[in-house]
Amino acid sequence: MLNNNFNLSEDFVKVFENWTIWIAISFAVLVGAIKGIKKIKKEITSDNFITIHGEIHELLTELRVITDAARTQVIQFHNGEYFMDGISMRKFSLTHESVEKGIESDGERVQGFLCSMFLPLLLILIEDNPKVYFTTDLKENYVKQYFEARNVEAFSVLPIKINNLGMTTDDFNNEHARFLTNYFIKKSERNLPFCFHYISYKEGTDILTESQQYRLCLDLLDQGYKVYVVEDYVKSQCDDIS
Repeated sequence: MLNNNFNLSEDFVKVFENWTIWIAISFAVLVGAIKGIKKIKKEITSDNFITIHGEIHELLTELRVITDAARTQVIQFHNGEYFMDGISMRKFSLTHESVEKGIESDGERVQGFLCSMFLPLLLILIEDNPKVYFTTDLKENYVKQYFEARNVEAFSVLPIKINNLGMTTDDFNNEHARFLTNYFIKKSERNLPFCFHYISYKEGTDILTESQQYRLCLDLLDQGYKVYVVEDYVKSQCDDIS
């Protein structure tokens, strides 16, 4: 446009070019956003993501069954908001869990807990000892009140060691076996014989591998107690036990 006079051959081309530029920019932004969304969706639904987290849940379920626990969990530490002085709030949240049937999940509840409220539990974690702790044996503090309010009778916490996971699990299983043996011996005040309805891995089967009942039976026999087993599925495998 020159001297307030519209020139179709020049001004129309300029307007058209400007609109073309804006359309191109908008289209590029839209394409970029679509690609970003697809990338995020692909990462979430990728086979690797599903496989890894699926295996974690399977391992937790296996650990819960082997140790005869009510729940097993993976809790991860992370940063939270910030205090007024700029110091980051150290928190932890539950990321994976396996619970026994009838046990309420902590999935939605244990999120963003302040580490400062659970210092006694963190001190136990630092010890890295596969030991079963009784809630009644804890000193009076917030952790004990927290467990008592949720009817937690005993617990064990361990830091995850990627390169030492197998040994850590074996140590925990051995400690748990000792805990069960001492627990039932203490309950037998009159030193009466023990009676098992089954000692297999699962009732109604003949599998003794990884059976906590079978391990407990042997440990009680080693302690000199008399044990009766009321089932026939594994009779042939137990005739030599005395």
